[in-house]
Amino acid sequence: MERTIKFMEYRWIGYGITLLLFIVLTIGTVSRGGFNWGIDFVGGYKLIAKFQTAVRLSEIRQALERTGIKAEVQQYGDEINNEYVISTRLPERRGNEQAQNQGIANIENAITAAFQGVEIVGREEVGPAIGDYLKKSALYLIMWCLALMMLYLAFRFEFRFSVGALVAIIHDVMLSLLFCGFVGIEINIPIVAGVLTIFGYSINDTIVVYDRIRENMTNMAKHPFGEISNRSISQTLNRTILTTLTTLMAVFCLYIMGEAVINDFALLLLFGFTMGIFSTMFVATPVIYEWKRLSEKSGA
Repeated sequence: MERTIKFMEYRWIGYGITLLLFIVLTIGTVSRGGFNWGIDFVGGYKLIAKFQTAVRLSEIRQALERTGIKAEVQQYGDEINNEYVISTRLPERRGNEQAQNQGIANIENAITAAFQGVEIVGREEVGPAIGDYLKKSALYLIMWCLALMMLYLAFRFEFRFSVGALVAIIHDVMLSLLFCGFVGIEINIPIVAGVLTIFGYSINDTIVVYDRIRENMTNMAKHPFGEISNRSISQTLNRTILTTLTTLMAVFCLYIMGEAVINDFALLLLFGFTMGIFSTMFVATPVIYEWKRLSEKSGA
């Protein structure tokens, strides 16, 4: 006989963990001065540098850090071309053209001093107006994703199921963003892509549990809804843990072996996927359980 874990009886522990995470991550983010927005959202410089010989991303990054410049470095085009995009933020005094020109010159001087025969083949400035536009676009994209997921779940299951899934997704996304602020991860376009990945992974686990709940509501029609919920989560628990663990192993390898940009992306996924398991058991299902319990009370 399969063991049924009484998740609904432990739901208050889940609520407490969620509240504690929100408090700790929020305090940590505020103490750091807020979110660390990347140049995609606040504006900055992008230079394309062509090297005579093959160099590593870490070598370029270290050469910049030695002169006090914190920048993102990414390969540009084919590997054999030895071209790299170097990106850094605008200076705090954005209206000062001299300071902006000096910022570009500092990057060029640092690169040419560390590597011989470097050619700057392109320069680009991303202004704060474009950064604000990208912020709004990212927010609209997330809102559209939430709206479409709600419509899908309301059509496939019931409205209360879509509300439960929505609460779980918002829970995962908010905690993931606060985690970025807590550990100082720079929020840029790849991180937004990571958040959308967490969307999909979280809702996938939730739908599996909801499918089993709907099936058990027919097979266990005379049983209380709390027992149905417990049985459904317990029946899918092995599948959830095994699939998530294999995914986390792959992401952990990315974190260990990847470069700095990949490290942040992988770290976010590690946290977000873990929250996805937690929210399926202690957020998504308890929401519809509470809904059912309160509706039965009001009906009585």
